[in-house]
Amino acid sequence: MASYCDQRRAQHGQVLWLALVLLVTGSVGLAFLVTSGSLIAEKKRLVNAADSAAYGAAIWRARAMNFQAYSNRAIIAQEVAVAQAITLTSWARYFDTLSEESGRLAVVPDALSWVGQAQQQRAARAALEATERAAALDVWLRSAPQTGYKSLLIANQELLQHSAGVFGLGAVANEIVRAADNRVFAFALPDQGLFDSISERQAGESDRRRFADLVLSSLDPFVTGDRGLNLGIGIPDPCANSATAATEHVLRKRGGTRLAQDYQSWRSFDLASIHSLLSQDELGVNQELCTGSERRAMGWGATQTGVLADADRPVEISAQTLQNPTARRRAVNDLESRHAPMLSAYDGLAIVRELSASLRQSTTPIDAPLAVLARKDEGRLQSSRISALWQGRLRVDGELPDERLWALSAASSYFRRPPAIDGSTESGEHIEMASLFNPYWQARLVAPTRAQRELAHGYAN
Repeated sequence: MASYCDQRRAQHGQVLWLALVLLVTGSVGLAFLVTSGSLIAEKKRLVNAADSAAYGAAIWRARAMNFQAYSNRAIIAQEVAVAQAITLTSWARYFDTLSEESGRLAVVPDALSWVGQAQQQRAARAALEATERAAALDVWLRSAPQTGYKSLLIANQELLQHSAGVFGLGAVANEIVRAADNRVFAFALPDQGLFDSISERQAGESDRRRFADLVLSSLDPFVTGDRGLNLGIGIPDPCANSATAATEHVLRKRGGTRLAQDYQSWRSFDLASIHSLLSQDELGVNQELCTGSERRAMGWGATQTGVLADADRPVEISAQTLQNPTARRRAVNDLESRHAPMLSAYDGLAIVRELSASLRQSTTPIDAPLAVLARKDEGRLQSSRISALWQGRLRVDGELPDERLWALSAASSYFRRPPAIDGSTESGEHIEMASLFNPYWQARLVAPTRAQRELAHGYAN
């Protein structure tokens, strides 16, 4: 009995040591489990942050390109407004001279009609002065160098273009990730100038002609002309062999607004003359007033933007305006004396930003890819490592390159017309090539390319 008790006392506490060994082993395993779980959670959060940053940067780039499209359309609208302003000025000058010439030509039966004619002429002159001032101010506000609407739009185009580059997108990406976790840092990877090669300033002759065609196609019919009118009238013709009888005449009104061939000026004409319908055989041959079919200039007006040049400035004048040569000559002579200084502020057709010529001719979809690399320093990770027990926490050695956690994400800004709002498939199936005149740029996440992965690996190691 005593030996049995001694044997029991000799075995007392052996299970405790085994339990301690199992407890330590389990604790180490639990530490590894917690460490792995925390690292996976940190990695997941970092990947989500990188995805958000890449998508946000792609949206910023898409918005910048959509701004280019909206501003290009706005610049076209500015050019159209300039053409409309000088058209109204030309028309007002024409109406003023028409009122004056009509008063001279009319047979006035009494003093009351003289008063009516004078009031009409004063009203026309007042309308002309108001129109000239308003149009000159409007042209100056839209076209003045550095301060005009067009200049500000072009400057903003360049500003947004730079903000959508790699450096600007890096700042956008970093702001996005730090808004969620200020311990994370992100930046955009270089794209070897790919984005800068997508668009360029359209300074070439063919490019400017293309933009000019867009502007001209946006003009309304009244501006482009020919603002024509053929009004039959019967008045005695001093050039006819039988001058005592009333002869059939026609008042021919012609006009139009044109852009100079060098894109540096707009010019508008409004001309009206009385023409005889007599044949050459019925005209006298020894009278100075017999100058072909044009008998008398009745109204004329002309306006030009930019620095005033001579009458030979290359402007595509409609052949219709050449039917009234006398009225046109008088209108050109009035240009210099009535040219408002504010009209000289116009500095020519704007040079806008558009896709590169090679891309405009491409039939493949165009996009602007980008990659964002996010990192979190080891000291900011919520994880543990065994080698730092003396610091009061467990840490796992050797699994973080450069003692940082990294995440790579990629996105793309691409051009595509969105589907119709009403859900119809017609516009949704419409294929439209990329352009910087239509604001259909969007953003999406994409898989990183091999080149982007290799570049990110170089940064991480």
